[in-house]
Amino acid sequence: MATRKVEITLICGEYSGEVHAAHLISRLSALLNFSLQGVGGPLLKKEKMELIHDYREISVTGLTEVFKKLVSLERVYSAIKDHIKRTKPSLVVLVDFPGFNLRIAKIAKKEGIPVVYYIPPQLWAWGKWRIKNIKRYVDLVICFFPFEKVFYDFHGVRCTFVGHPYVLTVKPVYERGDFLKEFSIPDTYPIISIFPGSRENEVKRHMPYLRDSIEIIERMFENPFFVIAKASQINVEDIEGYISFRRNLRIVPNFSHDVLYHSDCAILSSGSVTLEAALLGVPSVVLYRLSTISYILGRLLVDVPYVSLPNIVLRKEVFPEFIQHVDPEKIALQVNDMLKKEKKEEMLSLRKDLTDLLRGPGRDPYENAAREIFDFLVERYGPLP
Repeated sequence: MATRKVEITLICGEYSGEVHAAHLISRLSALLNFSLQGVGGPLLKKEKMELIHDYREISVTGLTEVFKKLVSLERVYSAIKDHIKRTKPSLVVLVDFPGFNLRIAKIAKKEGIPVVYYIPPQLWAWGKWRIKNIKRYVDLVICFFPFEKVFYDFHGVRCTFVGHPYVLTVKPVYERGDFLKEFSIPDTYPIISIFPGSRENEVKRHMPYLRDSIEIIERMFENPFFVIAKASQINVEDIEGYISFRRNLRIVPNFSHDVLYHSDCAILSSGSVTLEAALLGVPSVVLYRLSTISYILGRLLVDVPYVSLPNIVLRKEVFPEFIQHVDPEKIALQVNDMLKKEKKEEMLSLRKDLTDLLRGPGRDPYENAAREIFDFLVERYGPLP
């Protein structure tokens, strides 16, 4: 190995995974010289990844929604399979996206290539039967939540908890006055932020209900102002198509932490943004809709009482949840309740509890993860070039 160049193949299937992977690769580059190929997007391309395919070809949510992208998924799978067999990389790093990535893990293992799973499948929530595949095909799991390590340790899977990056990275850029001025937002009350989702199908499912919730909230308060956070991969037209021109609404791209931090309450599509909101101490209401079949299958498979991460981590309902059965009037009433002073005080207290639970060893979770991978490679191959 000392004379062989280190080659890493990395696979991620969605934007949030790419964000974490890009930070990981940046830290790993400070420890090791290596080439990087795989499935990623613009952020990983900036980290000098040679893209075999763009993850946006295969990014999908839900169970039945996978069928719409079966052709793309199989095409990308075949390309990665051929790449692994042909190039025999030193390491395969898998990032989330378990339905696809566990198939890649099997191929890598057959070729004698070690596999690290960074942000592992949420088997503690659903799909526990797949633990045997993790044990069989994955050499090291790197996780963000302490209870995940407990789960994988119990099942005899080598796992390390590095801390959750959001403890370090979730913070606003702007002071309140600067933020309001930059995006022409009046200093009024309440300011309600809305996060319809980071995927096109999420936005399509959620915006009709969010639009109706906005109209109800407008009747409840004298001067409400709404800020819709637009994910970078969503076209602004995908949101504007659901809302008529409103003087009391702005669509703000990219600055999601500022949108959250400077709002009095948030309405969130379930996902990583719920954890961001909790770490910023923002009272929030969570909604999520799937196709009917995906929801029914999910109810049969999922083994946790909540879907939003703060509720799961703290084991209680921090944020009210509306899953599948989304009622705009009930959402508006919950927003009204979450705007009470005592709710804000409660959120600030819970933020400390959550931060303490998610803080890992050392200061930088990405650096911790990069060091784990470096040490794993040394253990596997000996001194590295």
